[in-house]
Amino acid sequence: AEVTRQADVTRILPLINELEALPGQ
Repeated sequence: AEVTRQADVTRILPLINELEALPGQ
């Protein structure tokens, strides 16, 4: 279960970085 969660986090982190890079946030 934790392995799947780790994979999800690894997949989502880049998306979070993109959101933080957006202007006006």
